[in-house]
Amino acid sequence: MFEDAPKELLEDKNDEPVREVCILPFPLIDVLLQGETKELCLYEERFHKLFERANADHAGIVAMGFIAPPSGMLQGMPLCEIENFRTMEGDTGFGNLSILATIRVVGRATLLDVRSPEGDISEGYMTGWCQELTDDTKSNSDEMFMEIYNELADKCEILFESIVALQETIESLQEQKQSEALKQSGGSGDSEVLSEATIRRMKLEAELGLDDDEDDDDDDDYLDDDEVTGPRSALQKAIQIAKASDTQGYTTVSSKSDSGRSSTRTKTKRSMQDLTALSWAYLSKDVWGEEDEENDENNLLKYRLQALNTVDLSERFILVSKMLITQKTILIEKRDKL
Repeated sequence: MFEDAPKELLEDKNDEPVREVCILPFPLIDVLLQGETKELCLYEERFHKLFERANADHAGIVAMGFIAPPSGMLQGMPLCEIENFRTMEGDTGFGNLSILATIRVVGRATLLDVRSPEGDISEGYMTGWCQELTDDTKSNSDEMFMEIYNELADKCEILFESIVALQETIESLQEQKQSEALKQSGGSGDSEVLSEATIRRMKLEAELGLDDDEDDDDDDDYLDDDEVTGPRSALQKAIQIAKASDTQGYTTVSSKSDSGRSSTRTKTKRSMQDLTALSWAYLSKDVWGEEDEENDENNLLKYRLQALNTVDLSERFILVSKMLITQKTILIEKRDKL
């Protein structure tokens, strides 16, 4: 199949092979990073053909092509595996069949050339030639580099913990202000002020007629749910997801240098695979929730798009630290206004 690729692409200096890939177009805001998933509903016939081609000829791999007017399509593309799919019959406005599919990012690629569909665009789909983009692992066996990576990860961890503490402080201050506002509006100063989430839960329990024992169990469940959705738990989950979907090979590094001198500068000794997964996890949307559109400088999308093209682990951790510092600055300003 590679003989069909343009000759100048096959002569590229990159060692990675040139491969053909089917491209699904997406807006920039839909960018996905390592391990993240997206559910698709494909109505149009051209995307049905793309889906069939990807499964038949490309081992279920498709690329996300990000449209960036007026420049066209970005060179950096996530490579996604079709995890599962099912077809549904019924009038969609485009035909009588739709495909529901879930794709997961398992790699990245650099787009070398795009082939637009010939003839009627409603019947054709985009394909292109690309080279897989992976982190530079030449220094993975060097103890000095591993120590640097771990130091950067430690700094990001400290920043992250300070952000979580700030978020908790802000939430506490907001609850205090709400409590004071309720008291000033006529509530008894001795009465207990409940949060909106607690009130909703109590109403639901009353409607269901739950007894005291069941209430106790529900309280535990409620707390468990709150822990699962916290930023620390979300980060750990994002790390596991990024690690499980990583297809890059790693070199095992000794915990000591060749001279026998053990490293004491870093707080935690992480493997290359753990470090890589951590660098992607900090950029996960699930960790940060919905973005604040008013905070342009803290636009997570900006950092996610930049990370897509990084091939150096230290570069990605530095990018993460910049994002964390910006987030911390915004939270400090928000706290000081309360």
